[in-house]
Amino acid sequence: MRLNRNKVTQVIMKKAFLVLSCAAVVAACSNVEVATPAAENQNLANYVAVGGSLTAGFGDGKLTRDGQLAAFPNLIAQQMKTVGGGAFVQPLVAAGMELNGKEASIMSPVSGAINNFGVPGLLVFNTAKSGLGDPSQSAFNPFFGRLLASGNQNKTYLEVIKDSKPTFFSIEIGNDDLMRFVQSGGKEAFTESLTFIASLEKVLAALQANGAKGIIANVPDLFAAAALNTYNFTDAQKEFKTDIFTTTGSGTVRRATAKDVLLNAGYALIGKPNASGKTTGLSADAPLPSEFLLDEAEISLGQRALNDYNMTVAQYAKTKNLTVVDLSALYQSVKSGKTENLKNFYAKDGFMLSPRGNALVANEFIKNANTSLGVQIPVLDVSTFKSSN
Repeated sequence: MRLNRNKVTQVIMKKAFLVLSCAAVVAACSNVEVATPAAENQNLANYVAVGGSLTAGFGDGKLTRDGQLAAFPNLIAQQMKTVGGGAFVQPLVAAGMELNGKEASIMSPVSGAINNFGVPGLLVFNTAKSGLGDPSQSAFNPFFGRLLASGNQNKTYLEVIKDSKPTFFSIEIGNDDLMRFVQSGGKEAFTESLTFIASLEKVLAALQANGAKGIIANVPDLFAAAALNTYNFTDAQKEFKTDIFTTTGSGTVRRATAKDVLLNAGYALIGKPNASGKTTGLSADAPLPSEFLLDEAEISLGQRALNDYNMTVAQYAKTKNLTVVDLSALYQSVKSGKTENLKNFYAKDGFMLSPRGNALVANEFIKNANTSLGVQIPVLDVSTFKSSN
């Protein structure tokens, strides 16, 4: 899985000036709309948010109305209204409903045009895939399926966002591509860098085909997330007064080291009986399973992918005249305690964002929008937003 950085850069620079044509049709769905301000700013008249779980407001394994309303694109849109921003419509779920993948697949599609195209679990290479919204296809994503009107199940994500004709857009993509690797303790593969390059190019072309301006976020440093930094093997060894035994990604059973990373879910298993009745993690014959940690080799692979993703974002931003929101640096700052503490920034799952975390992310986007558009969108008072406590 070694990544050729020279090849990554060459591919980016070779492809960076390609432009794809785009159609203009009204896209997907919603149920609640924010009133358009009287003095509309044309640059902000049709703000469209593109991305995955973070853009959608997903958290703790579910999509809820509260999560959608707290999602950073919605917070950005509300602040944009003060300087002439247009309506921002979201595909809101019913109040009180917790929507996971299974429930989303049986829900009727929402109707009408929307502005938030955040799709939980969206992988960058699936944006061009037909059948993403079709329950009969292997690539089916129920959260995308509910955004498509009847008969449109084979439309691609790229086609849908092209049809939305944004005047301004935000992109947060790649987080889910790395997330599946991190959350699974290295069991699920992350998206290869060259695939990420080609796919991101198509997303940008779809959004910029009509001359829209926009902002792109780099991929957050998930290795700084609370789910990987609340517990560690050194403290666990002190707590249990013995070495902790683990299974690495290659299947080797060994003692954990300080360079291995313990997932929150893994910490909860240590000292508990496994299916054979043996105490998990406290002996070589009952090691902590590999899906509950990231070993040193897996960390190295994942961080290399993260660095290549973000090199791609930086290169494309330069050639496509986009500003970059440095979410990776923000996550690192939170980990160090300089910006906010881990518990307040993240949802209970330790990966997604709390309302306060969303407000912090929204402010980073707003600052970049002010620079790129020459406007003065007011930042949010983060202290007024709830933490995950």
